[in-house]
Amino acid sequence: MNKISKRVRKSLSISMIILMLIGSFIIQPSKTYANSNIDHTNGARAAAVVGLADIAVTVLHNLIRSAWQPSLPNSEPVWRSNENGADVRERLLRYDDRGPEEIFLEGFVPHNAERTVYEYVWDLLDYVAGRTDTDVTPFVSTTRPEIGPNGEIRQWMPDMMFRTRYVYEIFAPGGIDVNASLGSGSPYPEQLEITFPGGIRREFIRSVRVYEGENLDELTEIIMNPYFQGLSDLPNIIIPEGVNVRMWDEKESFSSKEQIKPYEDKAKDPMKVPGHVEKDPYKDDPNNPKRIPDGEYAIKSSINQNVVVDLSKVESYEPVHAFEYLGKLNQKWIFTYNKYYKAYYIKNKQNPELVLDAKSSNDKSDVWVKRAGSLSSLWLPEPTEDGYYKLRNYADPKLVLDLAGGGTSNGNRIQVAENSKDPQYLPNQKWKISPVSYQTIKDGEYTIKSSIDQNVVVDLSKVELHGPVHAYEYLGILNQKWIFTYNKDYKAYHIKNKQNPELVLDAKSSNDKSGVWV
Repeated sequence: MNKISKRVRKSLSISMIILMLIGSFIIQPSKTYANSNIDHTNGARAAAVVGLADIAVTVLHNLIRSAWQPSLPNSEPVWRSNENGADVRERLLRYDDRGPEEIFLEGFVPHNAERTVYEYVWDLLDYVAGRTDTDVTPFVSTTRPEIGPNGEIRQWMPDMMFRTRYVYEIFAPGGIDVNASLGSGSPYPEQLEITFPGGIRREFIRSVRVYEGENLDELTEIIMNPYFQGLSDLPNIIIPEGVNVRMWDEKESFSSKEQIKPYEDKAKDPMKVPGHVEKDPYKDDPNNPKRIPDGEYAIKSSINQNVVVDLSKVESYEPVHAFEYLGKLNQKWIFTYNKYYKAYYIKNKQNPELVLDAKSSNDKSDVWVKRAGSLSSLWLPEPTEDGYYKLRNYADPKLVLDLAGGGTSNGNRIQVAENSKDPQYLPNQKWKISPVSYQTIKDGEYTIKSSIDQNVVVDLSKVELHGPVHAYEYLGILNQKWIFTYNKDYKAYHIKNKQNPELVLDAKSSNDKSGVWV
């Protein structure tokens, strides 16, 4: 068999490898997924069905794809992103007839949770359309409220004749974005549905609103879930005047329990009924604009998303301008929320002591960087209806970040200008706040081939602890396949052997030309 005479010259950390591929190897995938967001999701980690929570997202993805309807060509399940913790910070709602005496104890559990994964009906379209028997579906539905530019919240709710007594507030990881998955085939796009395979465990449910009255339209109390384990910096619940708020006590007796129609007797899921979108009368939050999770982002123009806010000279009082996105540190920005001002510092990644700042309060003034300390260094992101943001300056809220003249050439000025609703100028003031990912290779199965001879691969002949790897002719067997798993904290990969995933590629020592083993 042929062997490589040239050894691998790479720097490996213990059990981790930082991928700075310099041409020695070609990483060839065994499986890839198109626009599913599968490499940046918590999948079914929220599942109340333990067996589903433990299943790899790729397995669930393929189960759903196996039941995909021919009427939805060129589409697939799209999972909710977990980049910078976006999923666990997003407020979701679920309307339900079951009270906290059940939900706060058990969570939202699909019917017949004892089923095996293959006994469920995985047809997503039929479930969303309400055509699947609740007894066989693994999905649990929620709705994503919309936040308007002034902080007003609009939410889907069932029509009056289908009102439920309880509305649960949820902050959960993972889930499937229904509209992104089904596209124009989504039967109820106004619901902005996020659905959870395997349901939602109780620790991801923060509170429940309780409604009384003939039409179930009188909010009487808000009950907090003592088992909730969400992030500490989520927006506070806004409490309408005169509404009682209390912590639920597991020992308490609900006098109204007998009045609740058991979920098992309902022919339909409470979320699969006619509904409409209206303003949430109890939650306007213009003064709490934490809509972007803290983290690293590129600030991309809505006119051309390959054009970003760039700081060429990384020094105090230097202006920012537009430039082609090259992925460099001076084009990346760290959004950091300030609880006191309820606004963001936007720090440059190359030098985090420098923050984005409005040079003056004049219209069409330059934007530069300097050290934090003034109100002009704080920014208020406002979402637009089409998925972009306006960045409003805290010191003078009438001014927003603006791409001067809409020019996209390298070096074009970036300024603050008066907020405009004129369609001609509006695109200049809209920005895509795009999370930065350091993951160069998607999670999945790969063969590692030499650039000298692509029929020669990294091979583990002896599949046991401390067995060395070496070059070998590619035979397509499991010990020649490797599972790449990205670790966000280290910005690096575990590379596990396919035949035994407990064994990972490792540098035998830190010496130059040291062997590599598992």
